[in-house]
Amino acid sequence: MQAVWQFLLDTHPDSTFDREGFWTTADEQASGDTWIAPLSQYGFVDVAGPDASKFLQGQTSCDWRRITRETASPGSYCNIKGRALSTFLATMTDETTTTLRMRADIVASFCDTLAKYIVFSKAKMRDSGDTRVALGIVGERARDTVRAAFGAAPEGQHAALSTADATLIQVDATEQQFECWLSTQSLDHIWPQLSALAPLVGSRHWQRRNIQQGSADVSAATQDRFLPQQLDLHTNGGVSFKKGCYTGQEVIARMAYRGKLKKSLHRALLPGSQILPAAGEKIIMRDSGQTVGEIVNLAADTDGIALLAVISLDAAGSGAPLIVESQPDSPLQNLRATQNTEV
Repeated sequence: MQAVWQFLLDTHPDSTFDREGFWTTADEQASGDTWIAPLSQYGFVDVAGPDASKFLQGQTSCDWRRITRETASPGSYCNIKGRALSTFLATMTDETTTTLRMRADIVASFCDTLAKYIVFSKAKMRDSGDTRVALGIVGERARDTVRAAFGAAPEGQHAALSTADATLIQVDATEQQFECWLSTQSLDHIWPQLSALAPLVGSRHWQRRNIQQGSADVSAATQDRFLPQQLDLHTNGGVSFKKGCYTGQEVIARMAYRGKLKKSLHRALLPGSQILPAAGEKIIMRDSGQTVGEIVNLAADTDGIALLAVISLDAAGSGAPLIVESQPDSPLQNLRATQNTEV
């Protein structure tokens, strides 16, 4: 856990960080129309230098020619089999630095793997989680809250804007979900302003919002499990089929042009439970015992646990009861694909 988040424990003595790095507090107020969440589950990687974008263009699935100081993009880094080792949101945070926001528990492995190749480029890479923190602002007044705190707000999905204190990104198409990447130096004077504008809630509220939006994050528990298309990255700009070669591109392109997905991303509800399963846990057909999927992300909801899971299309369409391996007495409900399964 980043030391910068210690102030949350100091100001909220009843709060904790869970096994995946999500912060939660018992005195949060999630009933308002707009709220702020510390995104303690995320870390950052900076890639700086004249070859930064060129280097990342040859390694990751998104098109770095489209990523500027005004435009962000989701993306993934995959192995040669096309399986995602990381997913991220990236933008340029200054004229020579590209910043990737990803789950904190995969930052080290991401840096270690790409360090083998960046030595041939005029670029440097570093874990920048000690210099940046992420906050999420969500709700009907999200844009107004961002403007009140920072004096401006980006306009349009994946639009980005840098101020003296932060990099701001509109995540969704409805103007109700923004990420704010703050420097740790600016946190002291920005935090009181933000805290006065909207209530503070736990990090998994952001996770639940992403589940509702069908936006999946790869974590340490789910590395090397899924093709980017199985995480819907081909629908939001996270995969480019026109940019040329990158690691895993051959497998990913073959699936797009010649193959058909047998598994895809689904939302579901694990009813009644308040015990969180683990990311990566198996989804099983209750009657046959056959494994048909895996949990990608999860968060507590009012009626149980909200899930994103990659599940066999045949199993999802069969109508047969599906269960989470650790909670066999509660079949999944409200199962539905997050996107059209054509790729």
